[in-house]
Amino acid sequence: MEAISGVAAEQFIQEQLVQLTAIREALKNPKEILKAVETLYADNNELKKKIESLEAKQLAVIKQELLQQVEIINGIQFIGAVIDTGNADGLKKLCFDLKDSLSNYVITLAANVDGKASVAIAVADELVNNKGLEAPKLINDHVKALIKGGGGGQKTLATAGGQDASNLPQVIEKIKSIL
Repeated sequence: MEAISGVAAEQFIQEQLVQLTAIREALKNPKEILKAVETLYADNNELKKKIESLEAKQLAVIKQELLQQVEIINGIQFIGAVIDTGNADGLKKLCFDLKDSLSNYVITLAANVDGKASVAIAVADELVNNKGLEAPKLINDHVKALIKGGGGGQKTLATAGGQDASNLPQVIEKIKSIL
């Protein structure tokens, strides 16, 4: 337990009042500060749900567009693209969604997320077992140097993040050239 008294207590109360005044001003001077904060919190949660819903719809549209761009390279279905998504989880989810529509595939998706590189690679089980193509190995051997980062994952799905988002098109081309 901790206690303060005297001048320290007065200073503590003064600091709390300064913070409370700043909060009141930030909230545009409501009569009931707590109610205003609760409303702000509820509005924020509602907006997050709306954003998630819109992102899900956006990924569904991107999925359909990518399925129209499948390339066959040495018998392997290849999808490679730099896409616009708000977070790295969107890349991973899109890889999962795309693989259900493909067979004998390599999917390489990349995005610039808040100025940082994000990459997801999915490889079909057949290619892992028969050709030794493994997603984490592709990340480590060919992607991480281009994006100045690192990553890893399972044999069939790996992700990476890095500091350099300027080389994302080269990431796609590099993986494509390996096939």
